[in-house]
Amino acid sequence: IINCAGIARMKECEKNTFKAIEVNIFGTLNVAQAAVSQNVERFILISTDKAVRSTSVMGATKRIAELLIQGLSKKTQEKSGDQKAFHSVAIINASEPSRA
Repeated sequence: IINCAGIARMKECEKNTFKAIEVNIFGTLNVAQAAVSQNVERFILISTDKAVRSTSVMGATKRIAELLIQGLSKKTQEKSGDQKAFHSVAIINASEPSRA
């Protein structure tokens, strides 16, 4: 599974904080948990470079989603010994000024 879903516009996330949390954090968690329950071998979360040391709602919600994926990966490996791959990949938007 490649999860590209999420709200990636900073202005929209700042205006709709709860929607950003619902989609970027809980949406990611729901898809990742479904991947685990369906025994999916690989899960890749597409994130953003704005998640690193973030000061925005969008960056913070994306960072939390990344941490959830890291934790789920570790928990899955410890629990079952499976080498299922859960990864986060940050995409850089070169057309937009970097404002974390």
